[in-house]
Amino acid sequence: MANRHWTKAAHRVAVRHLEAGLLRPPPKMVAEITSWSIGCVARFVADDEQAPDPVREAARAYANPSPETHRKFPVSLEGWPYLRDIAGIQALAVKQTLAWLDDVEEKRNQVVKLYDQVRRSEDPVLQAALRNPDGPALAKALQVLQAQGISKSTALRALRVMITDEVQLPGFLATLYGPGKRPTHEIRKMLSEIRADGPAQMAEAALQVLPHGFSEVDVDVEFSYGAAASGEYKPEKRQIVVYPLTDRPAWYAFKDAEKAVRGYMAEIAATIKHELTHMSQDLLAVFHGLQTMGAGLPSPSIRNNDYTPLGVFRDNTPDHTRRTKEHDLRDIEFYTQLQDEIDLYLRAVKVVPESLRDKARKIWVGLAQGPLRAEGVEYEILGVRPWMTQHTFRVLHTSEPAKWRKAVGEFWKATEP
Repeated sequence: MANRHWTKAAHRVAVRHLEAGLLRPPPKMVAEITSWSIGCVARFVADDEQAPDPVREAARAYANPSPETHRKFPVSLEGWPYLRDIAGIQALAVKQTLAWLDDVEEKRNQVVKLYDQVRRSEDPVLQAALRNPDGPALAKALQVLQAQGISKSTALRALRVMITDEVQLPGFLATLYGPGKRPTHEIRKMLSEIRADGPAQMAEAALQVLPHGFSEVDVDVEFSYGAAASGEYKPEKRQIVVYPLTDRPAWYAFKDAEKAVRGYMAEIAATIKHELTHMSQDLLAVFHGLQTMGAGLPSPSIRNNDYTPLGVFRDNTPDHTRRTKEHDLRDIEFYTQLQDEIDLYLRAVKVVPESLRDKARKIWVGLAQGPLRAEGVEYEILGVRPWMTQHTFRVLHTSEPAKWRKAVGEFWKATEP
């Protein structure tokens, strides 16, 4: 009973926020994993003999003391905004479970009272059934008791002396404490402890006993060659992999070494935040009983349902080739890419005069044409490239205009001066 109400409540909460709004990763995990990952990359740069001395020196300020590139981080949900909803579900589950326990105990009291009556009764049919509850007298005894308005289940439990205060733990308590039967007074104590705990503690406790585990996340920094820093979240492994750029980066040649290193570390930080946002999608799906990575998607009304959220075409061709969407068009990437765009814009716009910021925003999302120029000055994005419409907004506008309009609206609200 309690488990059923828990599921319904989860669904009601899920539909309110899982397909709308910007996603936020757990802030404590962002801080811890970002700091460690930046330290790994900085250690690599500081030890890179191809790097100029000023770059190596600037990197040492960020470098970890140890060269390790693999670490496990506990899932810490403190400060995660979606715990407000989990707390609401928790409160409803506790309320429903308490009502269920009241009902269980009331029925038990009825059985105890009826057993006492049968035991004291001089009716030979009832006495025979009580002595041998599996014998032929049982059916006649049940008829006698049911004629008095007693339910069959209560009569059976009384005649068979099935008097116990132990009941099967409801679903969410079984998740926290392990399956099995417990006395009702112990279950009430469990519920009081849940109410005393913060929602983060309850959520983390639930994650620890999942069949495949979600109490920690593996983070690996793999130094492979690539065009830019990137990352990957692997839900089946609960793993984040960071791929820093290592093929003698162009910024090694920048005159301002400290600025170059600082900018590169900001890219690593953005990568970590992006992948932890994907982990948030996975967490929300777990808490609300959805399919893997089934949370944090754009509204169904603006999706192209010919493709899965991961961007794979649903109907494979006879030769089983799989068509996939471009990365920025995948539903699973919609809110993570959007948050990346917002974070990058807020960093880049600091050098733009306030009088030009409205135009800068319009160019960024494709509402105006770039580049951004004024009084002979051509503005750049973080000093790297001209101020033009960003790739994410360009491909959305061209291929999925409904999602582009949604993205522009969310971007506009998040970057309002």
